[in-house]
Amino acid sequence: MTAPAADTVDRGGTGGEWAGRREGTPYGASRRSTSVRVLAALAWLEARRYVSNPLFVVGLALTGLMMYSTLRHPISDLNGLHSAPAMFLGVFGIAIGFRLSQALDRTAETLAVTPTPAPVRTAAMSLAALVPFVFGVGSLLALVVMERLRGPAFGVFGPADQVTILAGQVAVSALGGPLLGIAVARWARTLWVLPVVVVAIGVWIFVVTGLAYAYPGSLLVAALRLFAPYAYFFDSPGGEGQVTTWRGSPEYFLGWQLALCGLTFLTGLVRGATGPARRRLLGALGVLLLTAAALFILAFTGGLGHALVTYPDGHTRPW
Repeated sequence: MTAPAADTVDRGGTGGEWAGRREGTPYGASRRSTSVRVLAALAWLEARRYVSNPLFVVGLALTGLMMYSTLRHPISDLNGLHSAPAMFLGVFGIAIGFRLSQALDRTAETLAVTPTPAPVRTAAMSLAALVPFVFGVGSLLALVVMERLRGPAFGVFGPADQVTILAGQVAVSALGGPLLGIAVARWARTLWVLPVVVVAIGVWIFVVTGLAYAYPGSLLVAALRLFAPYAYFFDSPGGEGQVTTWRGSPEYFLGWQLALCGLTFLTGLVRGATGPARRRLLGALGVLLLTAAALFILAFTGGLGHALVTYPDGHTRPW
């Protein structure tokens, strides 16, 4: 499948203007319409590539297998279950997004659309990230439909908080991974950068989660734990049925995660953008950065003011 030649968008001139008038359509509107068609064609092409990527197929199969084997039994620890989509759709998606971005400019299948502007190509690849996001939403719905959210597994969190936590850890993680891979590839062409980024994020989450196990009531530790694209909100230190609910607001943390996705998307778009478009993107980045900072502060200062321990009989006490 090939998209309309992008150079037909930029020819403008007298001929393009006259053609637009002949059709009774202003040239600017015609150009925007052509740009949308180019973007849609490229996005469809990238979505097909994403679906056919062997790493995505393997990740999807592993996610389905783990979800099936776990949902057959009552769930006492959600941390292990929702790690499957985050790992196999989100982390695998970082590598897939990176490879797709690198391959786009040199593959023969896209020669017919060059010279499409770099931001358009980045936007098309980012739209392809909706593929794993859809499967992430499917995993989320499977958890809700199977009605395994009842009981003490979520500590003191109610149904709305439960769905919010799962949405961030399952669906948004599946979206953010590919967006991060695309953004990294747009700015760093060398392959070694990708594992460095993945390992750095993984080590940070591991370290701050370990601190949360040791100091669940600390405000500073809560801030460090939530200064990440992925975070836990509870653990089961005393065996099955006993849950420690950590500090923080699931709702604001979900907003923080979505803001990170937006920042990653805009960071990729800035690469190759010029003139007024670049200035608009940088302005949007600034606004979204301030929004993300506000959401992050609300995430670790909101919610529970201290950690709580929930016991199998339902009673709770401060940690």
